[in-house]
Amino acid sequence: MTWRSPSHSSHRRHAERNGVNVDHLTNGIGWGGTNGGGVGLVKRLLKLKTGSYIKLINIWGLSIVLSIAPYHAFTKSLLTQDQFQCVRKLWYKESRWNPQAISRTHDYGIPQRHMKKASKEAKAEFLSNPYSQILWGLGYIEHRYGSPCKAWAHSQRKGWY
Repeated sequence: MTWRSPSHSSHRRHAERNGVNVDHLTNGIGWGGTNGGGVGLVKRLLKLKTGSYIKLINIWGLSIVLSIAPYHAFTKSLLTQDQFQCVRKLWYKESRWNPQAISRTHDYGIPQRHMKKASKEAKAEFLSNPYSQILWGLGYIEHRYGSPCKAWAHSQRKGWY
């Protein structure tokens, strides 16, 4: 996955299409460094204005914007609306739709695939492609539960899927 800085034109266009003037919001508070207050403000405003999930993550003191909207759109194109809503909630609970998520129990990516015995190369490959993660996760759900809504119901009952 390619991480993009908040000033990257696609994120800027996404924000501006939804009425958020990125230059105005970040003027004086900045995106990078340790200024968490400014980043928190921008995060809240972007989430409020766009209605989509925008994540701000901090790597080595540099704040980075990651939109999960493309993952939602891809998943939504493969499912009915009600099934998408179930998998949306399920994977938000599991990983916050973070393709780089790794749990303490060795579960990886958006669908939290268990990979304790997998090689480092296999884990790196899985984490490198969020769309492959989505396809794998939907296949797992179909095989194990029959549908995303059945998987969500199981998760609600048991606390896991």
